[in-house]
Amino acid sequence: MVGGKVFITGGASGIGFAIARKFVLAGATVAIADLDETTGIAAQRELESVSSTVRFLPVDLSSPNSVVAPVAAAIEELGALDYAINNAGIAFSGSTMADTEFEQWRRVMAVNLDGVILCMREELKVMQARGSPRSSCCAFTASCRRTFFAIDIVPFFI
Repeated sequence: MVGGKVFITGGASGIGFAIARKFVLAGATVAIADLDETTGIAAQRELESVSSTVRFLPVDLSSPNSVVAPVAAAIEELGALDYAINNAGIAFSGSTMADTEFEQWRRVMAVNLDGVILCMREELKVMQARGSPRSSCCAFTASCRRTFFAIDIVPFFI
């Protein structure tokens, strides 16, 4: 992997930031998208210390209406899209399954599942329409803090 145009959700921290850093170090132009604008701007500044080819875009993946614009803005900024890394995800906030409110459950599913599909739908339209000989890649990541089920915990991702 050398160069390329990359869009990364959840790119302001954690695994997403590490992925963004690797792409920047490889010479890629990167757009990171995240819900947390303060962390996103800080991540952009840190990555810009390595390369000026980084852009932060705020996004709320739980809202279908909020996904199209950041993906379109990333593509406009980047000029193309070679790689899409759908990495954003949220966890339950310490609740047990018995205490989990349905609204909390829906928000986690909206970000972790719906957000991936909404982003991939927009990303793949651009990648498929491009018709470039360069290989493109659209991927998603998932992580589990717990790998077992029990009555008193809630899984991070199902």
